[in-house]
Amino acid sequence: MILATDKDDSKENQGLWFFPGGKLSEHESHEECLKRHVETKVGLKVSLIERLSSYDMEIDSKGKIYRMHPYIAEIENDAVILEVQARSEWFMPIQLMRLAWSKTDLPIVEEIIDRIIKTGNITKARACVAV
Repeated sequence: MILATDKDDSKENQGLWFFPGGKLSEHESHEECLKRHVETKVGLKVSLIERLSSYDMEIDSKGKIYRMHPYIAEIENDAVILEVQARSEWFMPIQLMRLAWSKTDLPIVEEIIDRIIKTGNITKARACVAV
């Protein structure tokens, strides 16, 4: 199962799905950042299993480019506490293609689908994907 959230933080992004994640704090690794954001935003503790392909993405109209670092993570607890997101939902991998995704997370969806087509699964663990 894969966790996706709806940020609902702007008219531009309203109704689009995202993977949980966020920006680095000073002196924080990508891994620490991801764990902190997932726990803060949706109440899940995760163990990072595998890093997916990093990519660059222009997120705002100012032209600033962000480097995205997605991971596959194993869930350590089942609580989902929405603090920032309007909603979150668990999806089967096949359902990902039917969702309206943020442009920032579409490369992750494409990599997951490509991996499933080539190997038949994402990983052996019960997983969610986050950036």
